[in-house]
Amino acid sequence: MTSDSFIKRSLSALILGPVTLFLLYMGSPYNQVLLGCFFLLSIIEWWRLCFIKKASTSKTFYWFLGGLIYISVGFSSLSVLGQVNGGSLVGVLLISWASDTGAYLATHL
Repeated sequence: MTSDSFIKRSLSALILGPVTLFLLYMGSPYNQVLLGCFFLLSIIEWWRLCFIKKASTSKTFYWFLGGLIYISVGFSSLSVLGQVNGGSLVGVLLISWASDTGAYLATHL
């Protein structure tokens, strides 16, 4: 990874991270709308990974269906957690981001 890419990712995280965390912390309906947008983007990305560069087969369809269920369960869980308490949702995401960032830094620095 180049230095420019690292800087671009860092700046994006510094700008988008606080906005995202604030909207999630605000609770319904803000976090529900944001999670809905992320869910749609995830489904579109999963569709592209399954069908755009591969020949459509029944095996590909089953992979897509399995991924759709996996993504749906994850976002449903986040949605329920966000309805119960926006602070808990932010806490879970901060733990996840901290783990991911630590793993990235440990392998790339």
